[in-house]
Amino acid sequence: MASMIRTRSIAPSARIERALSFVRRSATILPTSSSSLGALAIAGLAAAASAQMPIDTSEGMNAEIAFSTAASFDVGGAQLGPTDDSYWIAIRNRLELHDGLGNAQIVVNLPLGASTSLIQRAGSPERLYWGDFSTDTIVVVDPTSQTQVDTLTAPAFAFSLDVTPGGDILVAAANSSFTATEILRLESGQAPQLLGSFPNASGPLLIDQTSGDLFYAVQAAAFPPPPGAVTIQRLPAATLQNAIDNGTQFSIADSTTFASGLDGAFDMVFDDRGRILVSDPNSGVVRAVNANGSVGEIIAPDNTPEASLSLDFRDTGVGTFDPFQADDGSELLVQTTWFGAFATVQFLDPVQPVLDATNGTTIQSGVDYGLVCTGLPQNGAAFFTIGFQTQPGMVPQLFATAPTGAPILSVLDFSSLPPITLPAMVDATGSVTLSAPNLTSVPISITVEVFAVDPTLTTVAVSTPQTLLLQN
Repeated sequence: MASMIRTRSIAPSARIERALSFVRRSATILPTSSSSLGALAIAGLAAAASAQMPIDTSEGMNAEIAFSTAASFDVGGAQLGPTDDSYWIAIRNRLELHDGLGNAQIVVNLPLGASTSLIQRAGSPERLYWGDFSTDTIVVVDPTSQTQVDTLTAPAFAFSLDVTPGGDILVAAANSSFTATEILRLESGQAPQLLGSFPNASGPLLIDQTSGDLFYAVQAAAFPPPPGAVTIQRLPAATLQNAIDNGTQFSIADSTTFASGLDGAFDMVFDDRGRILVSDPNSGVVRAVNANGSVGEIIAPDNTPEASLSLDFRDTGVGTFDPFQADDGSELLVQTTWFGAFATVQFLDPVQPVLDATNGTTIQSGVDYGLVCTGLPQNGAAFFTIGFQTQPGMVPQLFATAPTGAPILSVLDFSSLPPITLPAMVDATGSVTLSAPNLTSVPISITVEVFAVDPTLTTVAVSTPQTLLLQN
């Protein structure tokens, strides 16, 4: 029985089981001791008990659960929906749209026995692609009308899909002997066109919508993969287009290694900084690969025994997907599972530090005004900045002019005063407080913000502002 949780924070089905079977068939299986199996079993029980806990995040980020179920093998994948907080989810033979408020709508209902091979939001105009293992087809849905608009013939064992800037639909699929992954082009009413291949088990592909280059994560030849064995290859757009237009098939030799040293890769998406975010089902993390190919920060830290699977990213153009940014910017959907125990759909968002007034926003004369800021980088340095404003309704009184005739300052015009900056140290919880008495002789408004800085005094976080009215 699935539980709907109104927060914002996925999982397998036959897709995951078959994906793992591809790895096992095409790789050398490393032995696992009985004691480690016992540890996994215990971990599984612990995971099931905490199935509805959001995944770990780094400072300045937050994960919230949108969907959770104990029937983990019923869930085939998820993608961001057409509106904020909404998401598409494949559950057994159904494609559902959830609005984030606990309401679900069945958009496509396939015959019983259908099983998700892939689910991907891609293209312009945007389409949602939902693959069915049982029939080797891909259902195409228009997210705007929420109706099925096409059905594509897919290769067996299709695993990953993306669309080129020119509108070509590409999939990655294991070949019939499970010794390589083929890249194929799909077209309505046509058989798949083989474009090229990469070695080893099924991995995710990703198309750069600016350059048209194809990125593919080459999996290790052993399962579980040795640490650092996964690479991301980059195939030039010209090579890809030549395969589409002229049938000249490519291989890994036609690509360059863009990134290396990854422990695993189930899915990849670009974020709004040009980084590739990679989900690792082995360690449970979501890691960023920088635009220069260097392996960067971990977006979601180790969530073992949860496996991070499908990803989806939306760039809203507001802020950036960085810690401590305003929570009206970009968001990342993460699918996690602990096989056989639970599955979740989770949203990861930046979280801006919040400044609150503890004694209200109107402070009488002689009364302390208290401010507390939470969500700052822990144990760091910060500054309170206090800016002054003329209270609405008060008439500034000119008492001096400059030689040019411009006013220097009026008695009640506080807006020209420079802000006061007060240093403070952030505690281990990421909080800092300020308390001061209201000693003003005239009513004024003050606006307070908190700036957190790193050791080089570079601003790394800015709180929400707080405005107080100080009465006389």
